[in-house]
Amino acid sequence: MTRMMLKFAVALSAFLASISLGIQARAAEAGSEKFDPLALYLTWQGDPTKTMTIRWHSMPDDERKDVVEYQRFNETSWDSTAWDSKEGCHYRMVFSDRIVHVVELDSLDSGTVYWFRLGKDSAVFKFRTMPDSLTEEVRFIVGGDTYGRKELHQYITVWKKEWWSRLMFWKEKSSYYDIFRKTNLQASKKSPMFVVIGGDFTYSDGDSARVKRWYRWLDAWKKDMVTCDSLLIPLVPVIGNHEVVNNKNKKEWHKPDKPFDPAKYAPYFYNLFIPPDSSSYKVLDFGNYMRLILLDSGHTNFVHEQKEWLKRTLKARQAQTVLYKFAAYHVPAYPSAYCRSFYEPISDSIRTYWVPLFERFGLDVAFEHHDHTYKRTHPILKNKRHSEGVVYLGDGAWGKLRDPHPNRWYLAKAEKKYHFILVTLQKDKALFEAIDNDGQVFDTYCKLRDN
Repeated sequence: MTRMMLKFAVALSAFLASISLGIQARAAEAGSEKFDPLALYLTWQGDPTKTMTIRWHSMPDDERKDVVEYQRFNETSWDSTAWDSKEGCHYRMVFSDRIVHVVELDSLDSGTVYWFRLGKDSAVFKFRTMPDSLTEEVRFIVGGDTYGRKELHQYITVWKKEWWSRLMFWKEKSSYYDIFRKTNLQASKKSPMFVVIGGDFTYSDGDSARVKRWYRWLDAWKKDMVTCDSLLIPLVPVIGNHEVVNNKNKKEWHKPDKPFDPAKYAPYFYNLFIPPDSSSYKVLDFGNYMRLILLDSGHTNFVHEQKEWLKRTLKARQAQTVLYKFAAYHVPAYPSAYCRSFYEPISDSIRTYWVPLFERFGLDVAFEHHDHTYKRTHPILKNKRHSEGVVYLGDGAWGKLRDPHPNRWYLAKAEKKYHFILVTLQKDKALFEAIDNDGQVFDTYCKLRDN
């Protein structure tokens, strides 16, 4: 054996030995590892300034209790004797063996950072409640249509005719998830206080065979949506058409048959995000500075059926002085995609039933999605009796993209870019920045408040 071969043999032996030792070390340490849930995401069922709903996933053999231990954050470390605890509930994730645990913390202090853990053997995490006034700047992000690659059957018709379609299929097969993650990371760099996702999370269409898309989405959210100071970023979910069962084959997905069970009609969305006996539309009140109305643009509830609820909700709060009023929903009243007709039924219904109320009660901005472009409209005022128009921002291109229509009368700006919208609220103005997934601001809109 030559000297060179001998050196190679020795090096290889040492390398294999190191691998073996590493495996043994990891196996020995496995029993002491902190519990880290399969999925972990924060939402709000109640007042965002005083509550936090914590959801996490485990497997049935974990036998973990539905308990969250929490305490106010301090700069050094948590107090081992000062943990409060709150018990919740659990249920089986739809189409899965996973267990979804839900605990709502309440009576929290506003604008305060908290530690929390999921048992004594758990890793420790942090969140922050929302402030109850604009004594500080409030920042949040809005986007939609996040992650879902095309299926093979969508390429079959051109598979034999166009050679480039084969290349596009294999490119898109791997890239959709990467685009989703890239946009996530740019969003979390902005350290928002929460993120609104305006529907079409995974393009799973309520299909049991696509449950792994949700595993990947939730895993990415847990890893990516953390601020630079380690705060978990709460999620405000909005329902979209691709949350609906059999969306692609049901021509009238926006007109569900009655009677029906919404949780069966959009199983993942209701199972993962919506408490029992709750609805796909609601309002979140943020102290005295913001009202955020979340609507269902015809996916499990008719648009016209929400008109009276929307009217009552806005009218009941009319006497309350609130600096900013926003709405978020999926299908746009003012479409921006080249392929989308202005007169599509859902868009027309929203303009008929919701837009007059937006104007009457002084909505500042409506966040729309579904079209996979960026759009900003001029302020639109259908009823001249009102003093100000509403700006419509969208249109859902977090991880999906289409060509915008360049010549629609209501569009002030339209671009083909993956993006999210960063909203910054101050007492005298609200700033809206469209940011692409390279981190570049490519459009801005500023709403000044009359003092």
